[in-house]
Amino acid sequence: MTREFDEAFHVCLELIREGRETLESVVARYPEYAEELRAQLEAVTWLFAHKTALEPRPGFVAASRRRLVARIKEGPQPAPLTWKDRLLQAFEPQKVAPIAFVAVLMVFLFLGGTIVTLARNSLPGDPLYSVKRNLEQIALATSIDKSRDAKHRLQFVEARLTEIKQLIEKGRSEKLQETVVYTRV
Repeated sequence: MTREFDEAFHVCLELIREGRETLESVVARYPEYAEELRAQLEAVTWLFAHKTALEPRPGFVAASRRRLVARIKEGPQPAPLTWKDRLLQAFEPQKVAPIAFVAVLMVFLFLGGTIVTLARNSLPGDPLYSVKRNLEQIALATSIDKSRDAKHRLQFVEARLTEIKQLIEKGRSEKLQETVVYTRV
């Protein structure tokens, strides 16, 4: 606002406070500032009319002063943490590393178990059939004695026979020769 407006505002306010004029009469004196004067004068007169309701309760100022002095004596307080700071604290490397390791291990075990389960039902020509055959070879390689080794070989031959039946049922006879070769364990 300009200096002229400030002078007009103070004159109008004084006339209203002294009761010599009304809001409408003082605003009419300054038509160039009528809108701004009306808004500000209405606010100020409302505040004066409600002054007692807006005054602080007894003891408020003294209590506020005591709290302020105590805070000053405590010294500077750390700034409150933002949500980003809290998130970063929650994911500190020393806290996250064990959790991440367990999570990765669980995913690995879950996926591994799922792949093994799916591979058991695969037939020659299926994407996971090589996984099935490799698992069989691992079982043979880790066999402790000859009787267990023989038991595994018998199970694998039975699996090949089942696969041959399933290939015939599904009309995938082009893979029969490959399956018969795998039967010779």
